[in-house]
Amino acid sequence: MKALYEGEFGESSRERLRKKKWLTKFKDDGYRLIDAIIEPVRPFIKSRERENLNFERKEHIIEEILQISPCRIVLIKATVFDALYDSLHKAGLPVVNEKLPFSGSGR
Repeated sequence: MKALYEGEFGESSRERLRKKKWLTKFKDDGYRLIDAIIEPVRPFIKSRERENLNFERKEHIIEEILQISPCRIVLIKATVFDALYDSLHKAGLPVVNEKLPFSGSGR
């Protein structure tokens, strides 16, 4: 949200109180969030294992993205990027070639 609404979004810790407002705005502005892994992942899973889980779901993710027909795709989290970027790019999808940290990591 900070990247999308830079001029409106204040200090992250304060904006958490307005999470519902921001998610509604995100949706109303035409953005969508797709989880790479649907099932909960056990805590402290190794990055390589998480990357493998993302890679295993790549065909389903590509199908879901094709149904949405986005103008741009941003992959959030290094393991998601590492697992999916090449496949999405090869599928001709408009994926941004930039590795972004997961927002929950404090970066």
